[in-house]
Amino acid sequence: MEDSTPESIVDSALTTLVSCTRRRDLPRTLDLFVDDAALFGSDEGEFARGRDDLRSFLTTIFAAPVTYGWTWDQPVAGRHGDVVWFAALA
Repeated sequence: MEDSTPESIVDSALTTLVSCTRRRDLPRTLDLFVDDAALFGSDEGEFARGRDDLRSFLTTIFAAPVTYGWTWDQPVAGRHGDVVWFAALA
């Protein structure tokens, strides 16, 4: 991925995240996050930080009678080594 743009890295990661959440694939979805990751949902109180919180949060949403997915506009992204940060309307 050394030649990939930050925007293409983000687009690929988000595409994989949507694929995993639509399949309710908990192990693969968790693998997308570092151990101290934070995830913010759109509803009040939807927040998870760290592996245990992420597992609990994802288990709850995967148990719902619907699947989750997102679409997004082209992200604005930057990269420093193996760290990529971004913002995208979703």
